[in-house]
Amino acid sequence: MRGGAHTRQGVCAVRSPLWPQFSSYGHVLPPFPSPAETLCRLEGQHVTARGTGGAMETAEQRATHAVVIFKTARSGSTWFHDVVSRLISATQLRTVNHWEPFCSPTCLVKSQQAFESGFEYLLSRCSYDFVFKCNPAPTTQRHREACLEIRNLANVSITAFNPRFSWSARWPRLATALLPRATSVIVNLRRTNLVALAYSKLHHSGCGAVGSDLAHGRFDLDMLLQCAWHYAVGDQEFSSHSALAAAAASGAELHLFLYEDVLADPQRMQRQIATSILGHEPAGFVVSAQSRLHKSPLCDYPDVHCTGGNHTVPVLTGLLSSRHPCLVRQWRAANTVAFTMPRSANGTIDLEGDCDPLPPMIERDGARALAELYRAPSPGSPLQAPPETGGPPRASSPCAYSNRSRAVGDGLRDRALLLERDRLLLCRIEKNGFMALTHVAHLLDPSLGLFKSAGQERRPRSCSATPSGEALQSRLRSTDWQSVVVYRDPAERFLSAYKSKCLLADSDGRTHCQHLFNLSDHQISLEAVARALPASGHLNPHWIPQSRFCGGSVGANWSSYTHAISNHNLTAGLLEVVDHVTARKAAAARDRARGQVRTWLESQATGTAHSTHAAAAMSELHERPEVMARLRNFYREDYALFGAHHIRFPYL
Repeated sequence: MRGGAHTRQGVCAVRSPLWPQFSSYGHVLPPFPSPAETLCRLEGQHVTARGTGGAMETAEQRATHAVVIFKTARSGSTWFHDVVSRLISATQLRTVNHWEPFCSPTCLVKSQQAFESGFEYLLSRCSYDFVFKCNPAPTTQRHREACLEIRNLANVSITAFNPRFSWSARWPRLATALLPRATSVIVNLRRTNLVALAYSKLHHSGCGAVGSDLAHGRFDLDMLLQCAWHYAVGDQEFSSHSALAAAAASGAELHLFLYEDVLADPQRMQRQIATSILGHEPAGFVVSAQSRLHKSPLCDYPDVHCTGGNHTVPVLTGLLSSRHPCLVRQWRAANTVAFTMPRSANGTIDLEGDCDPLPPMIERDGARALAELYRAPSPGSPLQAPPETGGPPRASSPCAYSNRSRAVGDGLRDRALLLERDRLLLCRIEKNGFMALTHVAHLLDPSLGLFKSAGQERRPRSCSATPSGEALQSRLRSTDWQSVVVYRDPAERFLSAYKSKCLLADSDGRTHCQHLFNLSDHQISLEAVARALPASGHLNPHWIPQSRFCGGSVGANWSSYTHAISNHNLTAGLLEVVDHVTARKAAAARDRARGQVRTWLESQATGTAHSTHAAAAMSELHERPEVMARLRNFYREDYALFGAHHIRFPYL
């Protein structure tokens, strides 16, 4: 590995996201380590990008037979594939091209055997019909004979694909069998400006994600963050993860090419591509027939609202307000500037983390190395707000929550309410008196504007503000603040969520369950949902373990909460909280606040839309040992937390 101790310190300090699951294209990727973690583990193995200095092999010595390009959507793969084909053809070598096998959401349901059989066929220099992208392997003797004929005519196969569609293919196995080091070239394409990639992906088939109602539409802050998390971060990390696995098993070099470098100096990149694949620089430059590289600044596009107005939200101001320094830097940067991955202070890959621009290729000696993308960001000057006015509320504003999946990537910090005037922190957990805590905050301080009218109902107002991790920690440490969390037996909470979100207790009952767990009406059952939790339960806050809420502070800082209230003792517990926070007020004001809270809480005891009577149905769940076993496993961190603090539940 190039870079020595400094590089190792950089990649080995990177931590995968706390919830590393991503769900692009309506499908949840299984957990996988960050490529930085793999690079750290593989230190000493030759799996980084090859430099361009020094003596290189000749085309005859290299005798390349397979070029495998691990890509994602909007990473410049069309241009790259075309240039590679033309450079190879210019040497009189014949190519067979495999463009995007399996690259369709309809292919996601294929079996691991189908994925691997397809790649075994393609990497043997056989051709395939793009119409049959989900089934590229031949099924008849005639096709197999045609493959042998093509193999004898073609010198090099070029396979370009997004590995997230063939997600279960085992690249260590495939590379060991099909990609010998001497004749294989493994390429990883990335686009490091996450904002630019997110915008481009939105306009090319959208950015749908499991558990979110966003997919197409206006490029606002919520859309940007969803596109960036699931596609710009998730898909690219999985692509690099797969490419690294293939390179480590093959022993071949992993060649990294960045979209921004192509825009900055396309001729230099052609030289690097030729050197990587052919073993020498090209005799001349080729002209790509593809012109899909996007060179315009982001604000030049008519649907990007970079300035304020009566009916627009300036996204750049929103990024500053919600504390996304890396995304702000990328928004403002020239499109030729490459960046490191955004990292938080503790090394976690995080959209709210910071990043650094990478040195341009003209200042380098050699090719890019994947480890460069995971360098720790250097301390920088605070970002200044743009001149536009308006925009979302400040990040310290205690606004209500968003139910969209990006909140999971934020550590569910938006479930925390900070009432500065009353010095009160409320950590709200779905199915644990969430609405009760929100109403208490509203009754204590109506000026917060936590609710808006919606016919006869009042629904929480959604906004983008999320307290920072530092703000949460400082309030939890402060002796001047009261902090509240409501806890519940995890199995009982699951049952309450099941009744609300899979049956008909809520207005979106069944619809929620169908979309999140991919279950039809007749498939919905306690057993089916419990089985689906490991794959999808982490994508929606109704099912996520309690210990992960409010930036993970419930699990990590349980003892710092001044009021840990059982869901079965909610009224008395919240009245005690009100007594504490109103102790400094006049007697009349204190009694009025206490009376309002008691009246509201008692009015809910008679039953509301969010009352599921799960506690009364626990005996039914207890009679299903297989379901209980699955729940104990999925919620094991909650049970360990409560056990450590001597909290017992009747059905354990």
